[in-house]
Amino acid sequence: MTPNQKGEIAELRVQLRAVEKGYIASRPAVASRYDLIIDTGTELLRTQVKYADTASSHATGSVLVGLRPGRERGQRRNKHVYCVGQIDLILVYIAKVDKIACLKPEVFSGRSSLTIRFEQAKNVQLKAIRRLEDILW
Repeated sequence: MTPNQKGEIAELRVQLRAVEKGYIASRPAVASRYDLIIDTGTELLRTQVKYADTASSHATGSVLVGLRPGRERGQRRNKHVYCVGQIDLILVYIAKVDKIACLKPEVFSGRSSLTIRFEQAKNVQLKAIRRLEDILW
């Protein structure tokens, strides 16, 4: 699959989950830093959607999530990262387990990537681990 196809799959999975949660997911009319607006009924959340299928190089049972913004028309790979105030959520579709993780600004702000663990570590480490079960959406 191409990166565009993966992105579309992730957005569709997030939209389906939003409907299951009783939310409304809307796409912006023009290109912006976010992919969807999630209307929870009490707030509007600017949401970036990511597709994660790259295994972490240092651990099995985990996935590496790239957090850099994608290309914008006519530009090379954008070197910037997402910061507080630009978007409200990053929702990550983890294809291997067919689940969606929710990352808040305090987790993603200023970072270019992070690892999400969907299986217990073989050494049973818990400290400094971002477990999927703790951030499911």
